[in-house]
Amino acid sequence: TKAHATRSSLFKPTGAGTVKIASVPLPRAGERGRIETVSHAGKVICMLIYAHPLPDRTTFYTQDDLPLQVGQVVYPAGGRIAPHAHRTFSRDIRGTTEVLMVQRGKVTLSLYAENKAFLCSRELAEDDVIVLVSGGHGFEFAEDTVLLEVKQGPYLSDSDKDPL
Repeated sequence: TKAHATRSSLFKPTGAGTVKIASVPLPRAGERGRIETVSHAGKVICMLIYAHPLPDRTTFYTQDDLPLQVGQVVYPAGGRIAPHAHRTFSRDIRGTTEVLMVQRGKVTLSLYAENKAFLCSRELAEDDVIVLVSGGHGFEFAEDTVLLEVKQGPYLSDSDKDPL
């Protein structure tokens, strides 16, 4: 089959420095690609995991050294995870990694570099997942939206947020 264009070949820099979008095949008409990684100055800012197509095998999207591991685990019918508990470890976590899943609605995500310069925006829809690793972000909601949010605790109210 003929090679598809990639997201990186279609991305236009914003003047905030070089922004790298992971080179993933763009889908055919009516389809979306599976994952997009936005990086700036050699650092991952965000990973976008689009709802479809679903993977046919277990796939972890985050790097092993990130403070939160995000992936989709695929099990066959009749499969089983043996009962288990996780060992207690002391971990030094700096920053806050957030994972958001759009459960209902549509959202426009704006991404910012660590120096607060705007990088790019992406529209996300139901069942899409956002993994925010570094830099900054903002959201606009085109319709009533429900986000499932997961991030490290303990909850510190707004004391850990730096307005852009």
